[in-house]
Amino acid sequence: MTPRLVWSVAQDDAAQQAARVLRTDHGRAASLLPADVRDSTTITATINGAGPLLLKLENLLPTGSFKVRGAMTTVQGIPGVLPAVQGEVFTASSGNHGLAVAYAAARNGLSATVVLPEDVSLAKYEVVRQIATRTIIYGADCLSAERHAASLAARNGATYISPYNHLGVLLGHATIAAEIVRDYPDVTDVFVSVGGGGLYSALAVVLQHLQPDIRLHACFPQNSAPLYWRKVPDALRAHAPTLASAVAGEIDPDSITIPLSLDRLTSAVTCTEAQIATAMKHLMADCGQRVEGAAALAVAGWQKLSQTQVMPRPLAVVCGGNITESRHAKALGQITRP
Repeated sequence: MTPRLVWSVAQDDAAQQAARVLRTDHGRAASLLPADVRDSTTITATINGAGPLLLKLENLLPTGSFKVRGAMTTVQGIPGVLPAVQGEVFTASSGNHGLAVAYAAARNGLSATVVLPEDVSLAKYEVVRQIATRTIIYGADCLSAERHAASLAARNGATYISPYNHLGVLLGHATIAAEIVRDYPDVTDVFVSVGGGGLYSALAVVLQHLQPDIRLHACFPQNSAPLYWRKVPDALRAHAPTLASAVAGEIDPDSITIPLSLDRLTSAVTCTEAQIATAMKHLMADCGQRVEGAAALAVAGWQKLSQTQVMPRPLAVVCGGNITESRHAKALGQITRP
């Protein structure tokens, strides 16, 4: 698929409206989240002898990733801004978002159907299957699974929750930015892994609003970076397998996260598989955190950029930890010279 390099007027208008809501209502979203779905633990770490680096451990939240914030906000709703979900929920995901939606639905007494792509890891499939009302394997990639889930939702008169292209999802993720500014007002740089742009665009809008001096760095796996490829057309290439599978694959070309992200993408770093695996190794050895490749990607980005840039108070968002011990060990076996 050739990525779209521009977006429609309607898409841009929707993105601008979403940005206004993110700026005005991220605080209400935070206040409505259950206590165990916010205020994630943050630690100060030395990584391979370098640092200090603040690590915001979203991997320790329920369901093991930041995705639970967006899922819970979407399902619960925000009075006057976002209606609460009624009836059945459909979603699609490579794992973390599907797990989060199934969890949020069950916690609010709703049924959830999760469509997963054919290449989903067995471990993530088993976890989602235990919580979701129904799981469906469909499509060779995430975008195919998303389109199938949206079609099923429309056919059943149900609610479809996109992994990234949904205002409620963005509002939930924006609460991370609010917590960073509140708890660490001296932070100068924030590193975040980027896939469909849901987390990045939410952070970009709210950090720019609350603390415009913070530099937000978008971290992409070199093997699969659809948003980055849209920003840098001469970098267009085919997707390849990556340890950061949770942020890999093509995205909905009509997503509001495309203009939201690309209009605010001022610092981007791409990381090799060896760099991602090395960050996974250091997070385990130095911090005791066994995390998936997509989470280590943010630390890999910091390790790469910190070699050439001065960053007085950096923070990395560790977005998820849903990886088995055996899969983690296999990933570390891929470490070679970056």
